[in-house]
Amino acid sequence: MSFAGRLVVAEFLSQNPAVPCTGVSVAKVVLAAQLARWLPPGASERETTWQCAGATVREVLEALFGQHATLRGYVLDERGKIRRHVAVFVDGTALSHHSDLSETLGDNAEVHVLQALSGG
Repeated sequence: MSFAGRLVVAEFLSQNPAVPCTGVSVAKVVLAAQLARWLPPGASERETTWQCAGATVREVLEALFGQHATLRGYVLDERGKIRRHVAVFVDGTALSHHSDLSETLGDNAEVHVLQALSGG
């Protein structure tokens, strides 16, 4: 299935979360509560979860950005890399900020997007 086709499926799933999906990889994407300010007004201020279609981390994040475009500039830099102040975990493993996000996701993958902590 093409990337555009996956985006269409992701949009459909976001509107119809109980619909079973066959032949398409779908990941659970968890957005930490601290990132709620990048969601549209009235969105939850708690941790939120979406089902996003995609075979790779990049495709799943693109599906999420298709639903919430304001997140893109906060999560990814101008080169499409994870920003230093953001942490992305796939099935409990942190991705490097230098990752090209091409990692293939397994069945029932979980992608967590968090605000990274820094300081000394």
